Amino acid sequence: MAEFLSRCTASIVACWHLMRGSQFIAVGELLPKYLPQLVILAQQPSPYQRLAASLTIQGYLLKGLLAFHRLNFSERETYSKEALRYTHVAADRNLEVAVLAYLAYTLYYNNKPQQALRRFQEILPSIDEVSPLLQSHVYTGLAHASARCNQKQDALTYIEGIS
Repeated sequence: MAEFLSRCTASIVACWHLMRGSQFIAVGELLPKYLPQLVILAQQPSPYQRLAASLTIQGYLLKGLLAFHRLNFSERETYSKEALRYTHVAADRNLEVAVLAYLAYTLYYNNKPQQALRRFQEILPSIDEVSPLLQSHVYTGLAHASARCNQKQDALTYIEGIS
């Protein structure tokens, strides 16, 4: 199992790099080869469960990015929610917040600003527990969603949090 997870880790890293180079087809072909097995491992208690959950989350986020590039926001939302299912197992606050922000942005782009705003607001109680870069990403999303919901004062307040 350790060897399989090592290969999956390398594949996930490669997929992220391929996405930066617009190699979407290659990523779309790679993910189905190991994501189903990762999902199974992420659901079964073992010493490897947290790593499998983390890789599963990243696999679903990558699938969501592929859907985003096809402008399929509903599919991206589905993959975002699948990723969210594994955040409690991965037990990584940065990853959990990143997934919540990813889902919130997905809702925002899918013309659901109220839902997006609620998802962003779910992050606020743990905002100080994540990296400054991720905090800025969340505050930016909060400002955008607040503005789309005609909550000008809240949007201005969240903009102050970006620094």
